[in-house]
Amino acid sequence: MLRVAKIDGNDLVIRPVLKSFYCRYCKTIAECQNRRHRSGFWVVFEVILGSRKYLIIDGFGNSEKGSIIHDLVDDWETIYWGMSGARTFYSKKFRIYNHVTCGGWDDFYPLPRTVELDDDLKIKIEELKKKPEYLIQATDIPTIVKLLRANLVRKYRLFIDVDIKDVEFYPEFADLLPLFKAYKRSRTIVLPHNATITEFANCFTSVFKLKDIEFKIPKKLNYIKYEFSNRVEIRLTKTLSIIYSYDEKQNKAVVYYIKEYSPCCFNIVGYEQYKEILHRQLSMTVHRDYRFLNKLLDVFLDYRLGDILFVPIDSSYFEVLSEEFNYARAEQFNKITFENAKLENNILQPIDTNSTIKIFHPEHGILELSSKNEYVCLTFVSSHD
Repeated sequence: MLRVAKIDGNDLVIRPVLKSFYCRYCKTIAECQNRRHRSGFWVVFEVILGSRKYLIIDGFGNSEKGSIIHDLVDDWETIYWGMSGARTFYSKKFRIYNHVTCGGWDDFYPLPRTVELDDDLKIKIEELKKKPEYLIQATDIPTIVKLLRANLVRKYRLFIDVDIKDVEFYPEFADLLPLFKAYKRSRTIVLPHNATITEFANCFTSVFKLKDIEFKIPKKLNYIKYEFSNRVEIRLTKTLSIIYSYDEKQNKAVVYYIKEYSPCCFNIVGYEQYKEILHRQLSMTVHRDYRFLNKLLDVFLDYRLGDILFVPIDSSYFEVLSEEFNYARAEQFNKITFENAKLENNILQPIDTNSTIKIFHPEHGILELSSKNEYVCLTFVSSHD
């Protein structure tokens, strides 16, 4: 039994009562956790808070021979049966899906789930305690505690109706207080160029917004901001960041949301709004290193107009990007007009080296370039109409 916090004078008590583990090769989760075996581990918690009682089902992984969830949930309804033999079931009481592959492997989602502990569930829990395979062993405790601490504030939804001033964590869980404060927090952070991050209470979801561009991001304890001459960078985590720019003169906003999967794999989601025109988002995965990503973002911010990149030929950008992207197609220039430049064989050449090159697209605005360079025209997604 774990006393987690005192809430409005009542102890929040959480007790793990049942567990289920499956692996073809290992007998315990402690033995399996550092191995790359296909396995599954699930826990059932009883929660007491004053007169209220809950049941929480949490866990991860897969099983091909049943689990505690199969025995605890008794209202499975078949909602899909594929030709391959794969099936999906749904429990209305627990709001849990169970997908069974054609090979017989179970997957439960979304977990964790918290429900009121009624008399029927109490009886069922007592019956399941008689099965030795579901009893909690000493080797299970480290994984159970790690699971509890990871999801207590984030996902168990025990603190929704609680005022932060009424909560006092016990010493063993006191380090969760900053996370709890972030969970309860509701505010709007104003960033350069009137961009905002709006945080919502009782969750870890925020929304980034610039003009009409908006998308969900994780709520963080702190947002690290860097402001440069041509961009603003918001560091969310080690693997998540937002880079954006806003041209007040043109009323044009460009935003890139970047997720790092590995040191050599990045996903970029791009957003653009020119005046009242909100473009469909760009999404691309880059299987290159961080050096390439930085060069790509420099080009996106300084040399992009729509789906065309005007890359200086004598720059290191061209050497790197020419291996990744194709030359722009003739139809992609149908709406584009040039001032102080001519286009020949996908090379943009200045006419007067003393004047700025201006490239105009009615749906993307104006791109100004130095007339000291020639530019190769590359493309990265489908052309415009």
